[in-house]
Order: sequence, then C-alpha cells, then structure tokens
Amino acid sequence: MPRSESTPKRGFTLPELLVALFLFVIISGSIYGVVFGSLLQIQAGTSQIIFNARARQTQQRLTRLVQQSKYFQVVDGRTLHLFDPDNRRTVFRYEDLDNNQETLADNRLVQRAPNGDEEVLATAITPVTIGQPIFTVGATGSREVRFAFHVGDFRQGTGQRYGTGPGYQGVIVRFSAAPRNLQRWYD
Repeated sequence: MPRSESTPKRGFTLPELLVALFLFVIISGSIYGVVFGSLLQIQAGTSQIIFNARARQTQQRLTRLVQQSKYFQVVDGRTLHLFDPDNRRTVFRYEDLDNNQETLADNRLVQRAPNGDEEVLATAITPVTIGQPIFTVGATGSREVRFAFHVGDFRQGTGQRYGTGPGYQGVIVRFSAAPRNLQRWYD
C-alpha cells in the first residue's frame, strides 16, 4: 500500500543533526578539559609530596649525623666533613657532574662513610641561589652548620633546563645543626 502524504516523516533534519553534533562536541571538549586539568593537578600534587618527603628525609639524616659528630669542617661550600668521637670522618659532597647547576638530572648529595662506602642521599638538588654554597658555617662564634638547597624535579619540563627558578616544582630546604659536643674544626 502506498504511503500517504498525511503520515508524518520520522527522523531529524540536517540542521537539527548539525546543531546536536555541535553541542555534543562543545560539551565533550569542556568535560575533557576539566578532566585533563584535574589529572595535571593531581600529578603536580603527588610530585610535591615526593619532594617534601625527599627533603624531609635528607634534612633529618643530615641533622642526626651532625648532632652525633664531634666537630665539623666546611670545605668550599660544596663539601662537609663530620668527625665522630673516634675522629673518623664522614664526608658529604654536593656533586654537579656537568658543572651546570641549572640542570638537575646529574646533581646530587653524596655521603662517604668512614669505611669508604658512598651513598647518594638526595638527587635533583641545586643551591637555593645558583652559585651559592650548600654548606656554610653559622655566624661568628656559632658552632653550627647551615644547609640551604632546593630539591626539584628533573623529570618535569623540556630539554635539560628544568627544576629551578620560578614556577617549577620543588622544595627549598634551609636549616642548621650543631654537634652536641660543640667542638669545631678550625683551619
């Protein structure tokens, strides 16, 4: 039986389909932007937690070792010698393997124990201000070691220049510690 003209046609017209597709693309794009932005914020927050933990662990270890020492000697701001009550020396050394403090991938703080074993205490560190020392002696008459360094993320960014400067992830660590025996090595 032939179709009569009075029966309404079913379906959408082309302009209706285009409007629906346009609205779908706009809404999907907005949702994608919100989800992607949230994932980036979660990743940044997680890496900041890692920096804080790494910085806290390094600070606590350095403080404990300085307090247990008999006296200390700061050499050139990049090396710290701690002497225990038996005059055995533990050396902490800031190493920058490419001699560029702005690249973090090869910057580290190394501990050499009295028996000669070396251990990397922290990676991806730089001085707080480029060119400044990591270790300094406290004010005149003070018997403390001052520490100042930045723990950053060498995985973020592009190329080899990342982890330092404004806008980068990381933690600035500044603290001081003194041997409990309060003797100091004088050059």
